[in-house]
Amino acid sequence: MDRCDDSDVYVACKIDISQYVTDEKLLEKCGGKLFYSGFFNDSVDIHICSFTPHVYVDVVGIVPESFPDDDDERTETADEVDELHDIYDSGYYTRRDIENMRKNHPDRFQVIQINFSEPGLTDTVKSEEIREALSGDPIF
Repeated sequence: MDRCDDSDVYVACKIDISQYVTDEKLLEKCGGKLFYSGFFNDSVDIHICSFTPHVYVDVVGIVPESFPDDDDERTETADEVDELHDIYDSGYYTRRDIENMRKNHPDRFQVIQINFSEPGLTDTVKSEEIREALSGDPIF
């Protein structure tokens, strides 16, 4: 496995997926927008069968822009949003698309400050620790 050094920079992100959601009632209950909440290693460009650089966004969950005020409706909406999330949400985005999103919505990107459990961890273990940290204490 590849080892990543101390120069790796991980970024938490919120990516708007509203245009791909077909349930308009759910979107309405969520304030009109749904986002992937995830992270990526900003220090690594990945080339997938092309010269175009990509980043791999590891999606932790789906978050709405807002929830309904009513407690029962809030719980129901949260359950519906949770049901949308699956293991196939994570994926590759072109570096250009990520940089455009960052430029247009800087509030949706934040460098992750995390102390890893030990030095010299593999990328995979670091990703697992970040995922666990973001799941327990979400930035977005």
